[in-house]
Amino acid sequence: MDAASIVKGVHASLRQRLHEGDGDYTNIWQHHCKQGDVLQKYAAAMHQLAVEDWQRSANAQKGDRIIWCKNIILEFYFNNGLEKILSKEARRLYHEHLENGKEMKICNKEIVVSDLVAKQRELMRKSFAKDNKIKLLDVGSCYNPFAEFSAIFEITAVDLYPAKESVIQCDFLNVVIKDAELSEGVDSKPPVKLLQLNQLEAEYYHVVVFCLLLSYFPSPFQRWKCCIHAHQLLINNGLLLIITPDSSHQNRNSKMVKSWKEAIESIGFIRCKYAKLDHLHCMAFRKSCNDTKNDANDFAPLMYIPQDFNFTEIQSIDLDNSQCSHSTKIDQDSISNNLDLNELPFAVQSDM
Repeated sequence: MDAASIVKGVHASLRQRLHEGDGDYTNIWQHHCKQGDVLQKYAAAMHQLAVEDWQRSANAQKGDRIIWCKNIILEFYFNNGLEKILSKEARRLYHEHLENGKEMKICNKEIVVSDLVAKQRELMRKSFAKDNKIKLLDVGSCYNPFAEFSAIFEITAVDLYPAKESVIQCDFLNVVIKDAELSEGVDSKPPVKLLQLNQLEAEYYHVVVFCLLLSYFPSPFQRWKCCIHAHQLLINNGLLLIITPDSSHQNRNSKMVKSWKEAIESIGFIRCKYAKLDHLHCMAFRKSCNDTKNDANDFAPLMYIPQDFNFTEIQSIDLDNSQCSHSTKIDQDSISNNLDLNELPFAVQSDM
């Protein structure tokens, strides 16, 4: 059985169980986490796809999903990307104060803007360790692809079932997020040598990466919960990077992209970058505030993917017996158009 069929089979099986289980995603996920053989085969298949099949099909380095993430991070933190965003936001706040009739202690707009940006820059400077590395959490890492950039990133790579020893086993959906230590000068670097991780520190990371992660989950509520966790783990003005598969043309699923934007921004993010690669949507969100609406009933359903709705009979993969059955119901066209794993990824088409 080829690697792409194994991955698609696991996704289809999870959605089938969700459909048949009346949306009980909690029990379905608990059952899935106990399927060691299935998880091992999935991890091996994803590793093969990422380091062999997709690397061969990449047309140019600039279209690689990992390179896209690295470039966005470096531009944001080291090439005035964040300062430009903060300056624009400060000017907007300045004008809002004037329009609302509020008094400003300093009347010169540029002085106000410069002061606000300087304060945020100083807070960001203090968040870096002595080595000046960016603290990056790679969720669903599989094989730790950011390891080649360890000179600039302090990486915590986690996965439900890692394909390499450098990745820590972690069920991100159920990870415990602990408040940061208040004492200064304490090195709070996560114990990256652990084989398993059950808790993470709040407001510790500069970047959280969800690369091909969210479409794994069969329920929008699980995708929503992952984004809530990312918000809790990021420092203020930190980056959430989301890469999700879609082999369709840019506008076909534009409603889904806008829906995700609305849901994620309700948590306390602002989208600052979007790009459509040949087979991927790439989105960057900045943590703009600590306040969140956190209303799952209103916003979690917005984290849908087309496969959540379209059901017809296709083959599902029985990974335990390496055989095929006709029991799974899910839309074949949606899988083909939105999760073409044989083709993923990567040529840049547009940016918005």
